Amino acid sequence: MRKDWREVMRCGAFLAALSALASAFGGNLLRNADFESVAADGHGTDWTYVASDYTSEPGAGMNLTRGMVFRAKGRMTGTPLLQRVRVTPGVRYHYGAWGKVENLRGDSEACARVCLLWEDNWGRLMGNGSFFGKRLKGNTGWTRIRAFSPEMPAGAKWMTIRVEVIGEVDGGTVAYFDDVFVEPFVPPAVDRVYCSAYRETQASGKVAFVAAVNEVSGKAGLPSTAVFSYLGADGTPKSRTVALKGSKEA
Repeated sequence: MRKDWREVMRCGAFLAALSALASAFGGNLLRNADFESVAADGHGTDWTYVASDYTSEPGAGMNLTRGMVFRAKGRMTGTPLLQRVRVTPGVRYHYGAWGKVENLRGDSEACARVCLLWEDNWGRLMGNGSFFGKRLKGNTGWTRIRAFSPEMPAGAKWMTIRVEVIGEVDGGTVAYFDDVFVEPFVPPAVDRVYCSAYRETQASGKVAFVAAVNEVSGKAGLPSTAVFSYLGADGTPKSRTVALKGSKEA
């Protein structure tokens, strides 16, 4: 790409109407993601507990609804809360939760986080997103922890979302979690649009526009064309429809 081209999607030099090309999120794949459903032992249903350090408590959620709470009764190793769902190979996933912590201190790894792991049909680990997303330490307000997985590889069958406190944490550590999510993510077909003319300056002669295009998958239901709307030299609205070419500049 020419170095003097300006990124018009950020500078607002012209209006590009990209029909139905926004990023798409599927529905949440998790069950009891808000921890409102509770078993007799106080644990949220549909979740797997490695230890009994988590309880679903009324008033502990973001809007004083139920939320999942981790409490360290003494110096201890943090534990995860798990849920397993099916994977679709070739799909990326958006995942995370809302969380906050109180007095979360301990060793260098001590934090609250959300992690995603994916496995084959025999439970063999194929990858994980433990290095993505925000980690909460010390004292925080409600914070959105979120990340995006890479495209799931062929052979991936299951993924496990881990809401967890990790590391050696001090007694008095409290972590709250609410509204956990894992949802399919389809990146926008058109990522950015560039213009050869300088922003907010009238240009003479031919002006070129370039769209940075992500791979378009027919299976994802994305359209294969984009409509660019702009003002012509005579001041009247004009539009042009162009075909999108995956991994190329249209």
